[in-house]
Amino acid sequence: MHPFFKTHAGRALIILAILAGLVLLAQNTEHNGFYGESVSFDGADSYATAELAYAEPSMSARSMGAIADESIAEEVGDKVIQTGSLTLVIDDIDTQTTTIKTLATNAGGSIQNATIYEQEDGSRYGSMTLRVPADQFDATVQSLKDLALVVEYESIQADDVTERYIDLAARLNTYKAQEERYLEILQIANTVEEILDIEQALTSTRASIESLQGQLDYLDSKTDFSTIYLSLSEEPSVEFGSKRFRPATTAREAVQSLINIGQSLIEGLIELVIIGGGVALPILLIWLLVRAIKKNRS
Repeated sequence: MHPFFKTHAGRALIILAILAGLVLLAQNTEHNGFYGESVSFDGADSYATAELAYAEPSMSARSMGAIADESIAEEVGDKVIQTGSLTLVIDDIDTQTTTIKTLATNAGGSIQNATIYEQEDGSRYGSMTLRVPADQFDATVQSLKDLALVVEYESIQADDVTERYIDLAARLNTYKAQEERYLEILQIANTVEEILDIEQALTSTRASIESLQGQLDYLDSKTDFSTIYLSLSEEPSVEFGSKRFRPATTAREAVQSLINIGQSLIEGLIELVIIGGGVALPILLIWLLVRAIKKNRS
């Protein structure tokens, strides 16, 4: 190695050259839709060329970005979020909810939540949320409709997020490349200031990597498994000997009501006698006293 490169100025020049290449790579990626971000440093003189981040990428860099997009697209395939909503009228909610749970399990999915309500007249309604593999979505929807007496409402939505997924994956690759370059630069950094600046850039880059990976994991969960929202209600019916018709219970309630009324009347009479007597007795005594006085005078 030339003696010049062993000096501080020589090492600073090496770092400058590596950073210039890194910034150019990030800007090339951003131009192709990857939205890569360059990091500028304020500390060492060797980082004073952040303006290179705005340079126009070359035609070869653009071609490389397009190839990267195509490679990711071939790897991930189509990414579609499928969501279904069904409102079904069924004959018996207990039997059919059990059937629906079995149906979801057999499809490789699960029931996220299930709620059943009962109205005053004894009829019931409820809601369920199913998560099933995307390739079982259509078959599961059809099976659910086959269980119903009436399908009152049906809505199927498909949200294609392939372009968004590819964009996130490309940005993630860019940040991972930046991380590797920062680690390489960190190995040749000499001053504390340089080390702190590079570590700060690494922290920011790794935070972006975690954020992008989290978004990709979320899209994977939404596209790998589809969601079906169910609203269930029972077919209205007339039944005897059940909560819909209970004459014995009604008779007992009527007798109890009559007893309650009789008790209330008796309690009222007792209160009337006691309270009325307490008020009438002083009045009677006063009347007798007045009468006796008048009789004596006459």
